[in-house]
Order: sequence, then C-alpha cells, then structure tokens
Amino acid sequence: MVTVPEWMELLDKIISLRNSGAEFDRLHKELSKEAARVDFTFLTLVMSGEFESARKYLQSIGWEQADVQ
Repeated sequence: MVTVPEWMELLDKIISLRNSGAEFDRLHKELSKEAARVDFTFLTLVMSGEFESARKYLQSIGWEQADVQ
C-alpha cells in the first residue's frame, strides 16, 4: 500500500525525469517498480503524460482514502 503523499513524491520524480529528457523506457521502468503499490488510474494518467490530471486525481481521492490495496 502507498499513501497519497508518497504518490505525490512519485509523480514529482517522474515529472523530473521527463523534464530532464529521460526516455520513455526509463520512465516506464521507474513506474514499473511502483506498479504493485499504486493505483491503476494514477499509473494510466502518468504514463500518458497527464501529470496535472494525475496530481488532481490524487487530491480528489482525499487523505481519508490514502491507502489503496
């Protein structure tokens, strides 16, 4: 399980990698490490480059639902 703050940290890491010119394969590798711990909707948004939507999604699920199995 992963908490919302951890997801936000992961999103920031992915954005940083992408902004540094990282190839898609490297981004995918980073996300794959976390795939078992994060929400499918979040992964889909991040993999499609919808970073702001991913951030809004995390905010929309609320802190009371921070843990996802």
